Amino acid sequence: MIGLLAEKFIPNQDILQRIKEMMDVGIIFQMMREDGVKEGKKEGSIEIAKNLLKKGSPVDFVSEVTGLDEPTIISLQAELAIA
Repeated sequence: MIGLLAEKFIPNQDILQRIKEMMDVGIIFQMMREDGVKEGKKEGSIEIAKNLLKKGSPVDFVSEVTGLDEPTIISLQAELAIA
């Protein structure tokens, strides 16, 4: 939408191209940011899961609290050598 408006009101093609490139960079940055936020949340959930497992919490409880699936919790449990 903005690209169409820019084409209508900005006659200089070099400037128009630069604007389009900046918009593309902005979109890519937003996507990278969203991926980073998701990854950070997952890492936080993993740390919470590890702490709960260290305290002896059952796998199903850890899964419910963190939102991680049970196979992931079991893998963390094995990593921590907790049975």
